Amino acid sequence: MSTENSPISTAPDFSAVPQPMVGSLIVIMVGLPARGKTYVAQQIRRYFQWNGLTCNMFSHQVYRRKVERALGGVSVPNLEGEVATALARDLTKFVCKTGGVAILDGTQSTNARRTAILRAIKASQCIRSNRVIFVEVVTTDKELIHKNVLRAKEMIPNAADNFVEKYYDVMAQHESVYKPLCPTTDSELSYIKIEDGKCYSLNMISGWMPSRLAYMLHNLSQTPKNLYLSRPGEYGDMLCGRIGGNSSLTERGRAYSLALFRYFQNEMGPSVCLNVMTSCAKRATQTVHFFSEESSKKFGSSPVVSTEANCSLNCHVSYFPTLDDINHGDCEGQLLADVRKTMPSTLQAMNADPYYTAWPNGECIHQVFNARLEPHIHDIQASSSPVLVLSHLHLLQGLYSFFVTEEDKVVAPHQAYLTDIPFETVIKITFVGSKRVAEFINLSDATDKILSEQSGEPSSGRKNHDNEYNTFRQYREVPDEE
Repeated sequence: MSTENSPISTAPDFSAVPQPMVGSLIVIMVGLPARGKTYVAQQIRRYFQWNGLTCNMFSHQVYRRKVERALGGVSVPNLEGEVATALARDLTKFVCKTGGVAILDGTQSTNARRTAILRAIKASQCIRSNRVIFVEVVTTDKELIHKNVLRAKEMIPNAADNFVEKYYDVMAQHESVYKPLCPTTDSELSYIKIEDGKCYSLNMISGWMPSRLAYMLHNLSQTPKNLYLSRPGEYGDMLCGRIGGNSSLTERGRAYSLALFRYFQNEMGPSVCLNVMTSCAKRATQTVHFFSEESSKKFGSSPVVSTEANCSLNCHVSYFPTLDDINHGDCEGQLLADVRKTMPSTLQAMNADPYYTAWPNGECIHQVFNARLEPHIHDIQASSSPVLVLSHLHLLQGLYSFFVTEEDKVVAPHQAYLTDIPFETVIKITFVGSKRVAEFINLSDATDKILSEQSGEPSSGRKNHDNEYNTFRQYREVPDEE
């Protein structure tokens, strides 16, 4: 699969974000077609972008076509060298200008091509050789290869009817000359080799960024599963206008808990185990109540039988304090109206710089993302089964911003707080082509129906509470008190 976009694509400005990772890096993909290299390259780019680095992907195929057009059809004895020189020039120019990460997508299936590119990069004297990392993706699963071929077809508008046959012909050509990375002949190269997502080989990998790259790749599944995000149901402190708190669900919140469970009963097949990751806050644990009952039947010793759920669900629930809401410090449990009166300067500072301004003696969003979110990102990427994350606004904003991109547009961490994560909604993130796309499934009607069945009329005014709370937590303009 090739990356047909221009060599320098439009991307958000990450320069305002302090960089926990420093130093340039060039990543060169290696492997046969339809092995998932483009997907891996995109995940590498997103990971380093999330950590504050400017990243870009370059396509060997695009550069080869450019060189061929520039030559005007004239045959040259060293076409590979010409392409390598053009690539090395732009790769090194990019990393020297930005101090970021350049990723070369393509097969690089022969020693000659890899040597030519590496020699041209070294000749620039812009980056040390141990900062040029080859990443080889090896896949022998024929079913997975065929799925990747079909995915490649999906990505091309109006693909020819014989696209699949031609793709396999090209694949056969590459297989006839393919030379995988070898610890004997390539002992001087820095490389990471992934074989069927099970065996990982590292050679000459040292330093912070190359080591983080290896760690990230070790936790990246070659067959990504669906990701679901949801906030807890309606709870007492939210209705009262309190900040944070640890109150129980309201009657409506308990109805949403059941609506959420019923949704996944219909969504999941009997052979699929849903991995539920939840906050330890009371409102969160109560929202996953029915999931916990089903999880205890399979993994616990003393199952509690539910009389309302009726039907089983294959799931496993894990509780993480790191998925708890942001620490509001001195404002925890206070009324929003009181904080507006007693600490107007605090709210003004948060509106001016929401990402780095912490609650008094509490956390800021930057601390939540850096200290708590990344381990969960790795867990989700490594999961071999679908994942439901039941957490709070800022953590879900971070997860959504990391996993969902529109075209080549990505959200920088310091802008994630602008992402809307509505109440009583499941966000279903699926893998389409080489992108993750989001679908919002509103469960308010299902919640209303359950309330009507159980206790009559639905709770009044939930929409107003929801909007007021979201507006405050997203640090929009704070209205003046009359």
